[in-house]
Amino acid sequence: KEGGYDYKEALERLGMVMADDIKKRIAALDSPALAASTVRRKGHAKPLIDTGQLERSIAHEVATGESE
Repeated sequence: KEGGYDYKEALERLGMVMADDIKKRIAALDSPALAASTVRRKGHAKPLIDTGQLERSIAHEVATGESE
């Protein structure tokens, strides 16, 4: 804590919010339009969503530059 303010906790919360926002943006994405053959294969027309690997890989890490 610095001056009663826990900046590490604030950065952790910010990282979680940012990662969540990125996941929501990917889920809401509807462009570019996928080819009909891709939609048939995937079963939906959402770009960037196929196996779920991309969404699972989105995370955050707080690096303060201090050794902990």
